Amino acid sequence: MNVVMLLLFPVGLILFGTLANVMRPVYSFSFTLDPHNTLLAIFAIIFIVVLSPLLLIVLTLIFHEWCHGLAFRWAGAKPRYGAKLVKRILPILYATAAGKWLTKRQYLVVALAPTVLVNLVGVALMWPPTLLRYLLVLPLVANFCGCVGDWWMTLFILKLPASTMIEDTQEGFRYRYEPPA
Repeated sequence: MNVVMLLLFPVGLILFGTLANVMRPVYSFSFTLDPHNTLLAIFAIIFIVVLSPLLLIVLTLIFHEWCHGLAFRWAGAKPRYGAKLVKRILPILYATAAGKWLTKRQYLVVALAPTVLVNLVGVALMWPPTLLRYLLVLPLVANFCGCVGDWWMTLFILKLPASTMIEDTQEGFRYRYEPPA
């Protein structure tokens, strides 16, 4: 999945970067450097160029997991949120509803909710001609790449019989076949 994520990064960059550029009206950003406030201007540039995209990426990842939780609530489950290290290296956030078995359809909604909701909200926030339009490109690309796991689960679950029940756990998901009555 990591390879797919890396391959999707330039695709997402082209997709969301192009989207930011083709939206109308066009936004142009310029500022002048005041020689009396050079240090302040340097901090402003660092914040705009480096820190604000990082902050927006973190907020987008949190929103991604909240969308899973929102879908869990829709399905009648009580979501729990957390963070952990995968293989003691990669920090991840997660939403889970351990103990609650969902139908195949419900679990597909849970898996795809962030793909739909984060992108809809992100594109809506890109609509006004502001600097935010361009600052959202990297966070939306990060979400796009981060959805790979959700898409893998979706493809796997689509192959299961319609009456399959699925439980989300902190480590992944479990499923059982429920023969029709």
